[in-house]
This record gives sequence, structure tokens and C-alpha cells, in this order.
Amino acid sequence: ETQSEGSRNTAALGGKRGWGERGHSQGRTESLQVFRKHRQEEMKKEASELLEHVSKKAKVKLKDLPGIENMTSKQKDSPLIFQVLRSQNLMARMLQVFLFPSEKMEQADSLCQKLEENLLNTFGLERLIKRSFCTKKERKAKSEMYEQEFKNKYRKRINTSQKLEYDFIFSHAKRPNDEVVLPTKLEVCSGTGDWVVAQAKADEGKANWMSLEMRHDRVHETFTKAVMHNVSNLGILCGDATKIVPNNIKLKSIDKIFVNYPEPPQKTGGYESQSRHLLTADFFKSMANALKPNGVLTVITDNMWYGQLLLHIVSETSDFQDALLSVGRDTGRAVFDSVKVAGGKSSVLNLYEGPPCWKTSGLGEKGKMSSSYFDRLWRREKQTKRYLLCLIPNYNRETNQKPVKNTRIIFED
Repeated sequence: ETQSEGSRNTAALGGKRGWGERGHSQGRTESLQVFRKHRQEEMKKEASELLEHVSKKAKVKLKDLPGIENMTSKQKDSPLIFQVLRSQNLMARMLQVFLFPSEKMEQADSLCQKLEENLLNTFGLERLIKRSFCTKKERKAKSEMYEQEFKNKYRKRINTSQKLEYDFIFSHAKRPNDEVVLPTKLEVCSGTGDWVVAQAKADEGKANWMSLEMRHDRVHETFTKAVMHNVSNLGILCGDATKIVPNNIKLKSIDKIFVNYPEPPQKTGGYESQSRHLLTADFFKSMANALKPNGVLTVITDNMWYGQLLLHIVSETSDFQDALLSVGRDTGRAVFDSVKVAGGKSSVLNLYEGPPCWKTSGLGEKGKMSSSYFDRLWRREKQTKRYLLCLIPNYNRETNQKPVKNTRIIFED
């Protein structure tokens, strides 16, 4: 096979699993080359967007902006960038960012204090307060005042049970009127935020979104994109999803959860021999508890083996039932695999092959669909196959209530 074909196969199988399938280091080398080239293109795209944004907001022509390598120290610390920052109301945006600590906090006050410290020390809030809102003469006195004001507002966003309060997080987001309670949607493993920022922008005034990502640098990129695109209906969470979803998300409070291209485990073998990965039975249970009774969980992967593993994991629990997607030539979707639900029930769970949902799952208009980092990578490498789980919570598992009736969801392509 050609080098390009080899790299595509390696990417599709996923990490070390792909390298092992090929039996030598060539697969790993080709995979690294693919990702390195793609990352370079992404960095160029991000730099171009940032320069365009700064020039537009500061009313400076793009060609007149000096390159960072040609800037003097005075230019790097000039009022230009802070003029742009002030125009974005970054203080309000920072009130929607939550950098959760790795250790569990016993009290809500301790958690809030740690979240505030993380924003001040690792996310630029301290510098923003000192340089963006007051002159040099006023800096010391006013920065302390602004910091305290920020903390007073921020603490309303975490209740005494350490759960996020959506009404406060999205208090300044657009909505039809004050009496309307908008749906809340969550993307787990949101990466650098391309997809979730675009979805939130498309859903402005219709729904609120939250992103959840472990890596700090990716969370900062998501925040930057939200600022550049003037997105106010996006809460940004950083930390371990296996801790944040059960501990900090209210029960039955989320309308939609999306997990796009999760990282497969790196160990091959049978279902019981897999190494640690995010989408375990316990985490599926946490997501089921977070979803409203008619909420929808959508998991998309390009890895056939991993899709089948996830189908097996979900089928061993009683937390979900299938959303019964429409299939056929007109949808471009087919049932790829099915497993009977654990406990002897007659219903089955399906793994679908085909395009992901967009309309009824609340992904905006078809013509405005965004692409993620991985979407662009797979298009560049001509990856075409997608495997999809679409699930709704089975609340009959814990109560004597009638099972939630399956909704036949039709996704147009």
C-alpha cells in the first residue's frame, strides 16, 4: 500500500493499535507525519484568524500590524491589544470559565477559592484586571476592587452542593425573554473548541452550551475562539470529565451530550482486557444521570473497533436505550451492529454507520454545520466512515415509572 494509504489506516485504527497492526514502526512514523502536517495547517489557520480579529476590533489594517518578531517590547505591551480586550468584555467571559482542580474539595467555598486562584494564576485573569481596566496610577487600588467584584459574582455560579448554576453562568447570554429556560447542551472532550464554539454561535438565543476538556492549553484555545466569535452562551469547563460530570453537573439537567471522536484505549485484546479510557460503564452511568429523561447522548467515532467496544459496554448496563434513528439510502445511514440490552429485555442497542445527527439533536442548520479539528484531519486524509451511537436515558432502571418512550429521530443529510 502507498504511504498515504498506510497513514490513513493507522489513523483510523487509532494510536498504538494502528502501529501494532502494521507490525513495524512505519505505521507510527506515517501517523506522526500526518498529525504534524495537519497541526501546522491548523496553527496557520489560528494565527490568521487572530490577526484578522485584532485588526478588525482595533480598526487597524491587517497589513499595518507588525509581526511579533518585529515588535519592540513597548509595542508588545502597547494599548492596542488591551483596546481589543476591553471591547470584548473579557471579565464577563472569564465568569464562564471553570478550571477544576484534580483533587476533590470538601466544601463549596474551598472549590470556589481554588477555581478563582486557577483563573488568576494560570488563565491571565490577574494581568487582565491590572492592565485592561485601570491606568498605571490607579492600578493597585482599582485592581483589588475589580478582583473582589469578580469573586463576588463568580461564587454565585457554584452552589453549596458544588454544582454549576446555569442561570448565573448564562445570565448575560441572549434569550427570547426572562421567563424562557433555554436547553443546555454539553460536549465532552471538546479539544480546541472549533465545533462547540460554532454550535453555540448557531444556537445563540436558542440554547446554552458547555465544553468539557482536560487539557489546559486546549481550554484556552476554546476561550480565545469564543471571544473572537463573540459567543456568550458557552460555559468552558477544564478538568477530568469522570469527576466533573458526576460531581459538578446537576442531575437531569442536560438536554444533549455529544462525545466526538473520543480517544480509543491503547491496548488490544478482548473487551475485558482494555486499558484505561474515558467511556467506561461508570462514565456512561454518570452521563445518563446528567441527562434529562428525554435527553440524547451522541457518540461519534471513526474507529470501527472502538465503536463496537462502546456498544458492548453500554449493552452491559441498563442506563440507556436506543434512540431508533432512521436508516436507509435517503439518510445515508445503516445499522452496522446490534447488541441485545442486558437483563433479558427485548430491545437492542445499535451501532450505526453513516453521518452524524444534526437537526433533531440540536446541531443548528445544515448549511451552518461546523467542522472540528478531526473532521478536517480526516477530510484531508480522505477518511469517510463514521460510526454512531445515539442513546436516551432509561430512567426505568431506577424507578417504577413507565419507560421513556423512544423517539424516532430523523436526521437529514
